[in-house]
Amino acid sequence: MLDAGETTRVVLPVTKTGGRVAVVIDTPGVLYGHIIKTSDSIVGPGGFTARDAQITAASGALVVAIVSIVMVVRYLAGTNDAPERIA
Repeated sequence: MLDAGETTRVVLPVTKTGGRVAVVIDTPGVLYGHIIKTSDSIVGPGGFTARDAQITAASGALVVAIVSIVMVVRYLAGTNDAPERIA
């Protein structure tokens, strides 16, 4: 029990669940929760996030664009006399 103005250090053990680490403090008047860390790796154990989906979609679109450009350049340069289907 702390009086107003007093401070102390409290160490709380936490467990990572679903890629997140959070601390929740429950008092008679207030329930307070704070996320400490969220998994931000695309291969992390927390599952895929919206950011991961955006990165994957952008990477796929970039690869298709690069392959298309290379095929057009090869066709215009004459090294490939027949256009190929991409998709």
